[in-house]
Parts: sequence; C-alpha cells; structure tokens
Amino acid sequence: MIELAMAGISLFGLGDWTCTSNNVYPDGMEEHIESRVTTRKDLTYEETLTLDYRTSSVPGSHSRLQVFITGHKDVVGHTFIAYPEEIELVPRTDELRLFSPEFLEASRAFYLEPSAPIEVVSRDEDAMILRLKESGEETTCQAVSAGA
Repeated sequence: MIELAMAGISLFGLGDWTCTSNNVYPDGMEEHIESRVTTRKDLTYEETLTLDYRTSSVPGSHSRLQVFITGHKDVVGHTFIAYPEEIELVPRTDELRLFSPEFLEASRAFYLEPSAPIEVVSRDEDAMILRLKESGEETTCQAVSAGA
C-alpha cells in the first residue's frame, strides 16, 4: 500500500513546474496564463500565476494580474485536487481597465475554490501532461528544476 502511494506521488511530479495556456474569448479578449508551481514532499504547494490580457480593440495595451497561492494537494493514484489556503491578487498593470473591485473579488473567490480533479497523464524528467478530468482539457508543463 505504501509503495503504491509513493509511486503515485512520484508520478504526480514533485518539484518546480511551469505551465502555460492561451485563450481567446468571443469578445476578442486574448488571455495568456503562465503558472509556476512548486510542490513539496508533504504535498503543500506554492503557485504563482501571471495572467496577461490583450485585445485588438485597444492595440498595444494590456493588463497583467499576478496571483500568489499557497495550499495543499490530495493525491489518489494519478489524480490530484488542489486546495488553496491563502491567495494574494496583485494587479501589475491595467491599461485595459479590467481589474475593478468586482473583478478582483470574483477572481479571489474563484482561486479560493478547490480545483477540479486533475489527472497526471504522463510525466518524465522534462515534461508533464495534465488533464482536467471533467472537461478532458490537457496542459503540458515543463520542469523548471532538476529532480522535479
């Protein structure tokens, strides 16, 4: 039983990882998200998200929000759920005027929610593929440090 749990944690991917995603919304807003996650052996984690927004309606302008999260993860087999415990939202620039108090409060509530179940599809020393179990959406993450 302990060996199975350790195998699950080993595949799960301790260490430092960077994941990116890009989205384009119907109103033409482009969102680029970069996440740097450090997970320790006790399954606590620190995550820094950098969200960049651009739109063709305001060329050359952008807004950037950083989100700092600490919490813990529950791992079962090759699947985990992240449980945020503390978050901090820091608007870095807001040329698009996106970050109203209402937007920031909605973002705070969103990032304080536990994640949906996330499956580690594959992992090697350089990359890890994660899949949201509900939607099937996949993200590829890159190892930042040796021993990840």
